[in-house]
Amino acid sequence: MHTRAPTLHFLRRGMTILEVMIALSVLALLLSGILAALLQAHRMTQESIYQNAARASVQGAVEQMLRSISFTNLPYTDAANTLQSGADASTTIPIVFNGRLEAPVALAISTTAIPDAKTVPSGAVENLVNIDVNNTPDLASDDMQMRLWLWVQDASDNAIDATQVRSITVIYQWRFFDGSNSAGRWHLNSVRNIRSAAPNF
Repeated sequence: MHTRAPTLHFLRRGMTILEVMIALSVLALLLSGILAALLQAHRMTQESIYQNAARASVQGAVEQMLRSISFTNLPYTDAANTLQSGADASTTIPIVFNGRLEAPVALAISTTAIPDAKTVPSGAVENLVNIDVNNTPDLASDDMQMRLWLWVQDASDNAIDATQVRSITVIYQWRFFDGSNSAGRWHLNSVRNIRSAAPNF
C-alpha cells in the first residue's frame, strides 16, 4: 500500500487578505516617503537654479553698467543723500539683464540710507524686474520676479587720496514658487561694487 508523506499545514496555505493589505500598506508608506524625498530634492534644485540666476543677472547687469556708463554720466547721491544727476542730466541708470540689449531697464537711484543686507529696504525706490530663467520668452508666467533697490553714493575720501569714487549697492529680492505657498517665497541678497574715475575693471 502506497502512502503520501505528510506535509505541514502552513506550507500549503496562501496569504490571507489581511496580510496582503498590511503588505500593501507598508509598501505605500515606503513609496510615499521616497516620493516626498524626490520632490524635496527637486524643489531644492530648482531653488538653487533660481538663486544662481538671480545673482548672475544682477552681478552681470552691474558689471555691464560699469562698462557702458562713463564716470561723469553716473548719477549718485552725495553725503547729504541728495541726488546728483550725471553730466548728461540723467537721473536713472539703464541696466541690461541677460544680455538683452533691446530692452534695458532704467533703474531709479534710492536716496535713503542703505539698510542692513538682511532687511527689506523701506522708503527706498523699488524697481521691479522679471527675468526669463527658463528661456521661454512667450511664457511670462514662469519668469522670476525680482525687486531691486539701487544706491550709487559718493565714497570719495580726500584723507586717503580716494577722490572721485562711487559706491554701488544693489539689494535685490527674488521670488520662488515651490508649490508650498501660492504667493511664493521671497529671498533677499545684495551685490556691492566700486567705481572710480580711473577704470577699475
